[in-house]
Amino acid sequence: MLISRCTQNPIFMEEWRKGWHPEIMNKKGDSSNVLVVGSGPAGLEAAWALCRRGYDVAIAEAGTELGGRVARESKLPGLSAWGRVKDNREYQLSQRANVETYFDSNLSADDIMEFGFENVALATGATWRRDGVSRQHVVRMTINPEMKIYTPDDLMDGTVLSGNVVIYDDDHYYMGGVLAELLAQNGAKVTLITPSAFVSDWTNNTLEQASIHARLARMGVDIVLNRGVTEIDTDHVVSNCA
Repeated sequence: MLISRCTQNPIFMEEWRKGWHPEIMNKKGDSSNVLVVGSGPAGLEAAWALCRRGYDVAIAEAGTELGGRVARESKLPGLSAWGRVKDNREYQLSQRANVETYFDSNLSADDIMEFGFENVALATGATWRRDGVSRQHVVRMTINPEMKIYTPDDLMDGTVLSGNVVIYDDDHYYMGGVLAELLAQNGAKVTLITPSAFVSDWTNNTLEQASIHARLARMGVDIVLNRGVTEIDTDHVVSNCA
């Protein structure tokens, strides 16, 4: 069985069943303009599809560059290739006379309504939780409020951690391993705990898992498999067998 994902196409590998093709656009409707709020991979893809259908497209980005999470993640160890998503769409959109981009545009609902666009596409993305809710925990984890909790967003914003750092990876894709590598490069003593039997479990499907584990081991990362985190206190975490 082939397993795959796409950062932009939500029905990737389902096209045959949905009767959908990425290069065949629906005809333009009676309206003429669209405001796309957010310029991550979803926002850029929406703008690209809409402008080709003939709409006048305005992209409102709260920050100062296009790309959203792929622009941020492409700066992490081993993920530079992610930048191709942003670079490709940024160039294509720059060639379209019916697309305008506005940076530093952090819009409220009232702001959006005041502009008077006929259509609005919200593509504002998501942020990482810091309360432990994921696969193992469907409710908030027990966390001592005096313990500082950081998320991938914090580290991508430039937060540098030192000393003993525990990474609890219940994402199982690639982020846990990448952040462990980043922190180890910066001199932290890293312990990576995951309920999975593998570090960055999903990368078994891309044939990268073994090399990821080996690289982290060479960097001195303490890898703890098949264990979850049940409680976070001021100077330790409590784990359990998964």
